[in-house]
Amino acid sequence: MKLQDFKKKYAKSFKREGDIKLSAMWSEPSLISLEDEKELPDGLHAKAKLIGVSPYGYRPFQGGVLLIEGMEKLQTVPEGTKADDSCFIVNCRNVRDLPSSINPFRQYEIENCPALENLPAISFDAAYMNIIHCDSFKALGSGTQFKGNLLIKDCPSFSQISHGVEIEGNFTVSSCDDLQKIPEGLKAKSLHMAQCSNLTSLPIDLGKNVADYVIIEYCPKLEEIPSAGDWTLLNLEGCTGLKRLPTDIKVRNTSAGRVDLTGCTSLKEIKSNISAPLITFEGCTNLVEISGKISTEELSAKDCKKLEMLPDGLTVGSLLLNGCSSLVTLPGGMNIARKLDLRGTFVRELPRDLNVGWLMDLRSQDGIKIPQEVLDRHEGKIVFPPSYEVLPTLDASAPEPH
Repeated sequence: MKLQDFKKKYAKSFKREGDIKLSAMWSEPSLISLEDEKELPDGLHAKAKLIGVSPYGYRPFQGGVLLIEGMEKLQTVPEGTKADDSCFIVNCRNVRDLPSSINPFRQYEIENCPALENLPAISFDAAYMNIIHCDSFKALGSGTQFKGNLLIKDCPSFSQISHGVEIEGNFTVSSCDDLQKIPEGLKAKSLHMAQCSNLTSLPIDLGKNVADYVIIEYCPKLEEIPSAGDWTLLNLEGCTGLKRLPTDIKVRNTSAGRVDLTGCTSLKEIKSNISAPLITFEGCTNLVEISGKISTEELSAKDCKKLEMLPDGLTVGSLLLNGCSSLVTLPGGMNIARKLDLRGTFVRELPRDLNVGWLMDLRSQDGIKIPQEVLDRHEGKIVFPPSYEVLPTLDASAPEPH
């Protein structure tokens, strides 16, 4: 069908402002037959129109949106089809190929297109590109580039990211069970992998090629983070198979800055030197020892039920150890600027050189021994247990009793 005839047949799809909305799922009777169309005409172009210039130099546009929805028999979108602002291809169950000519500026979304296997290997301009519920989508081809953010979600066959793929924005992959590895050479502003049940490998150049932050959450087969970069965030929550961390992890000192290892139940020892505004090891139920150098405003190791050892001279803002039921002693030289929480631990004597600036929560430490030196230094609040013993000041000239 020629473009002129197509426009005449589906006149209500062609909007005055420049949008083209080909939806067989609307209640408009004149559009229902779109469901049976097998082809689109050549030359479809959703054009954006300049409607003025703001005093700040901003150039406002209207129109330029192309929607192709519910065209069940459509297999190919012809080369030459264009959308200046945004393009949405939704519920087109037999579309297998997309043209390189569709390259909108703002948003490109492909959803519920189960026959689509790949994208054209071009540089996509869209600020936001989303590929969602495309069951046969398998790969990002070599040389494919994205100038904005890329989301691939609920694509169970997605398994390959070719060498040379670059994402200038954030790269998010969620619930893609066939994906096993991220290759070397992948570049992105940030990397977010979520619920990819078979992801086992990250690239050695991860720290160099991801600029802003890394989130790898609920990927149970991932065992190692090979390198770390100058990031604002490292979140590894729920990676139950994680066993090894980089030697050094340093996160920028921002309001969002943190290292989160919540629920990493295979970690037994943390040897890494970690620096971040917030560090969380909560629920690492097999963690026995923290031996690396820790620098943070708050270290939370809540419910690390096997934790026995902390590093000597630990100096942090707050230390939250509630629920660490295997912890019976604290190391020497600890300096806690604000809060120490020992609820649920079995610490029964505080070190004489312990220094806590504001709050000590000892409410569950019934019978704990508190050296007089600790009380003399402390100027904040202590939540005492029902009973406790104050140890007299140790005579500096006398040897410490064994």
